Amino acid sequence: MELKQIKENKFKALPLNPKIFENPKLGVKKVEPKASTKPEPFDLEIDKRVQQRKRHNSESSNDQHYEFHAQPVPKKMLLGPVGIHPAKEIPLTVPQSPAFASKCQQRSTVKPEEPKVEKTQNIIRALPVPHVGIPFQPKLDHQATVVAPFSFEQRTKEMHDKKEQKIKTFLEKEKKAREFHAQPLKDLQPVLPEKKARPATVPEPFNLEIETRCAARIEDWKQKVQEDENKQKMAARFKANPPSVLEKEPFAPAKSLKPLTEVTDVQLNTEKRAEKRQEWEAWNNDKQTLLELERKREEKAKMEEAQKEVQRMREEAVQKANPIRHYKEVHIVPSDQPLTNPESPRFSERLKGKALRH
Repeated sequence: MELKQIKENKFKALPLNPKIFENPKLGVKKVEPKASTKPEPFDLEIDKRVQQRKRHNSESSNDQHYEFHAQPVPKKMLLGPVGIHPAKEIPLTVPQSPAFASKCQQRSTVKPEEPKVEKTQNIIRALPVPHVGIPFQPKLDHQATVVAPFSFEQRTKEMHDKKEQKIKTFLEKEKKAREFHAQPLKDLQPVLPEKKARPATVPEPFNLEIETRCAARIEDWKQKVQEDENKQKMAARFKANPPSVLEKEPFAPAKSLKPLTEVTDVQLNTEKRAEKRQEWEAWNNDKQTLLELERKREEKAKMEEAQKEVQRMREEAVQKANPIRHYKEVHIVPSDQPLTNPESPRFSERLKGKALRH
């Protein structure tokens, strides 16, 4: 199969067209030069935004300048607190005498009747702001105790007087605390220590060892820099050359002294490739013939081996009778061993002992 494919797909080079030597530009299309590219600015969005911002800034600068004017304070805030609900009046605690006269000496647990308040719909409101300025002043309306045995009137009066005295002192302290007492002014005169006049620092150059080591190198570098600057200045000056062209003879092109080009045979790469291809084909044909001969030789040897194997198998398949075997003659010889004398068995233990003794 491979040989058939190689023979079918043989490569054959076409002969060279002789017209190529006459006109080398034959078959080549003439390409017209294209026009040069004209640069155009980019139409970017950022440029548009910058222009719009500039236009907006120019318009805003032309508008009127606004000033801030504060509004007047509302008069309601000066008359009293605004937005704060009034504080609810909480009923005072009614004092009651202890029940010393009763048998059990226990206070009655009967609670006084509270005034009934009509239930209204619960409205969620903000908590009132605590007013800390006015202190709490309880209203002490004591009832006279009924004279009864085992009374503690004197002691209760003393406790009452002490309590009123404490309340008065507490109110006086709070009143004094609410009074305004300005703190004394501080002594604003500066108390500073005397400033000592120090002499100004005299700058002196650093005496470094590296400067002494690099002094020659720095001088060379400075000279090079100065020379470069001078060369640049000289190069920057414009000096017009004299018009020597007007005095010279007009330009005349000199004739070339080179010999004319001799046209020789062109050795194309296709010819070289065609020759190599022919050589390769000849080598390939020889190789294929050798391979074919070798393959036929191997096939022939395999056929011969197969025929020999078949012949051998056929020979082995033929049935053959085995020859009659001849053995040595058997001669019967009488035995030399004496005959066995039969004896009755001794089953009794007494008889077994006698037999062992014998």
